[in-house]
Amino acid sequence: MEITKDIILDLLPLYFSGEASKDTVVLVEKFFAGHPEFAAEAQKLKTNLFPNEIPVTLTQEDEMKALRKTRSLIRQRSIFRAIAIFFSLLPFSFVASSERGLIMWVIRDYSGAAIVFGSIALICWIGFFVVRQRLSVTAL
Repeated sequence: MEITKDIILDLLPLYFSGEASKDTVVLVEKFFAGHPEFAAEAQKLKTNLFPNEIPVTLTQEDEMKALRKTRSLIRQRSIFRAIAIFFSLLPFSFVASSERGLIMWVIRDYSGAAIVFGSIALICWIGFFVVRQRLSVTAL
């Protein structure tokens, strides 16, 4: 099989990034030795594909906005989790009546309220997971 310029062009990003295998490096360098004009073009292409310095245009204000947004998401996640846990456990609570000497369970004796509490818990759990997904970009 003949090694063409197209094959070498496909391999150049790996070659220039330093992630190519030893065999690929040897192949590309061997091709460069046989085609010096192509090697010169490839070096020009390298400077365009992999500039030495990538300009950072973030200002301090941009960084502060990102920090405030992250803090807000962390706060929202904590609030959703707290409310979700509270309403998830609420249907399993009970009421003790000293007058009747009874213990009334919310889930058994107040099933309508238990359904409402469970629905609120479900909504809060969904909110928690949505905010957690948005925070996964920041790895927090």
